[in-house]
Amino acid sequence: MVPNQPPHAAAAPVGDALWLNQPQAQSHWLDSAGPVLALDTEFVRERTFWPKLALVQLSAGDTAVLIDPLQCPDATVLGAALSDPARTILMHSASEDLTALRPLQPAPMLGLYDTQIAAAFAGLGPGIGYQGLVHELTGTLLDKQETRSNWLARPLSARQIDYALDDVRYLDALHAALDARLSERGYRDWHREDCRRLAQAGWQAEPDLQPQRSFRNAWRWPLAAQAQLRRMLLWREQAARERDLPRRWVIDDETLATAAMDPAHSGARLVARLDAGAPGRRRALQPLLNLLAKPLTDAEIQATEAITDPRDPAVRAVGKRLRAQVQAQAERLDLPPGLLCPRRAIEALAETGQWPEELEGWRRTVLEESLISKL
Repeated sequence: MVPNQPPHAAAAPVGDALWLNQPQAQSHWLDSAGPVLALDTEFVRERTFWPKLALVQLSAGDTAVLIDPLQCPDATVLGAALSDPARTILMHSASEDLTALRPLQPAPMLGLYDTQIAAAFAGLGPGIGYQGLVHELTGTLLDKQETRSNWLARPLSARQIDYALDDVRYLDALHAALDARLSERGYRDWHREDCRRLAQAGWQAEPDLQPQRSFRNAWRWPLAAQAQLRRMLLWREQAARERDLPRRWVIDDETLATAAMDPAHSGARLVARLDAGAPGRRRALQPLLNLLAKPLTDAEIQATEAITDPRDPAVRAVGKRLRAQVQAQAERLDLPPGLLCPRRAIEALAETGQWPEELEGWRRTVLEESLISKL
């Protein structure tokens, strides 16, 4: 139960906010809110794969509202509003919030306006936090001491509520200031494209199909061992999603890396370890044990992108030339190099010679000719 809220209230005031914990109250407020909504969430992800939504904050004009997902699990009305492409949804650094909101939405949040991305296009630097941006553009210094609160605990304190409301109170002002700068600099379309890409990715929540590449030290391994690691990591990702557990709780990286190098012996050792533990653990990992006992197919090996030797002088030379080109273009456009071309995209292009998917759209138009010429 949230503070000061009658048990069956549709919309109850708490300070200058309203709690909307019934669908009809949400529908009424959203119908009158207008086309621009400011949005933030609080969620917890320490013991789960998927973020557990604990609070939704919305504002429109001078009115701020809160929704308690623990008290109001029916999110049909809210989800439809967030998926309406005719609405502009203001958020700051939205990627994790999008994952938390994904189960609510029938479609991607194509009206997303991310103020952190806008700040980078506006010349205010990459990755600026909400507190810093509010101070930069409004002069207000926010209290961020409730960042690590337990948002699933009830009742929420007045301080928690005020902190949560602050996260949407200033988004309208940020939007106005940033959009004016984007118009002046000619980057509104590029910003809109990046926000749509982020919204699509957050809603689809697709797994990485080459997760072994995050194990950078595995470049020394034979391709078969890298393929074995990829196979197990893909299994763990699916298991973590289905069981809603952190990946490391399903099985840790070190065990998987060891098993990839010596599947037969590692599988036997893992069986012995599991047999000495809780029976449920053996049952949960039996599909992984079956994988270790099953030979790799040629198709699995061919589908594995090999991890390139980071010391390869040819690859390093290409990467250096690409970074220089990105830096030159970033200076010409007055944009952060990482916004123009993420480092991982430079590395992928240098290693494979294939144009990365994340450099499609406006980035391809700007970069392709200069980067391809340096391969």
